[in-house]
Amino acid sequence: MPKFPSRLNVVLGLLAGSGWWMALAGHRKERIERRDRQDIIQEIVSQKRMRNEVPVQIEASPAPQSSERVESCLQDPSVQHEVEAQAKAWAAEISNEVLEEYQEEQRQEKMEQASQRMDVMQDVFTNAVDAYAEEFDVEPMVSEQLHGIVEGGFERQRALFQQHSEGELSSREYRTLRNEARADGKASVLDLLGEEGVKDFGQFVQEEGERVREEVARREQEQD
Repeated sequence: MPKFPSRLNVVLGLLAGSGWWMALAGHRKERIERRDRQDIIQEIVSQKRMRNEVPVQIEASPAPQSSERVESCLQDPSVQHEVEAQAKAWAAEISNEVLEEYQEEQRQEKMEQASQRMDVMQDVFTNAVDAYAEEFDVEPMVSEQLHGIVEGGFERQRALFQQHSEGELSSREYRTLRNEARADGKASVLDLLGEEGVKDFGQFVQEEGERVREEVARREQEQD
């Protein structure tokens, strides 16, 4: 059975992806804002004392006066500046991580959508081959070769799209190679079926494609 992707599902998927990014970004930001400030202060104090060659004793259980020392350090403008700088650095690092994850998710969604469209188109051509072979009583060997041309053509298109998505091909290179692949496929069908056969086969492809479009439209109306 052919697969019929829904535009509604694609739109909902994109909205869900955006919502996930906003929620995650908010969660990460909240986590930074709630970070224990004493840990930051202790780290800065230790670094300042090491620069001044003053040994810092790290205790397993902080002494009662350690919290007072931290509070007093909070009043130091230089310490406050370093705390703010460190927090901004952590926020920027996490924001970049979230953005990269979001972009990767969007890239994967785009690849899945393209794969679904190719699956549908391949089903259209496969069904057209079967209908054409049955209508004109095509020899099994010819039908098998025609199926092979269709499958090989779509495999080539998928490989090119994968290379383009991963940055191995520029948009111009991708368009050029994609058009070349289509031309090669048409030439192979012409060599196999001849001009009249190509016209007849093209008619079945058109009819099958129209049937699929009508089915997709019907299913989308049912979901609305």
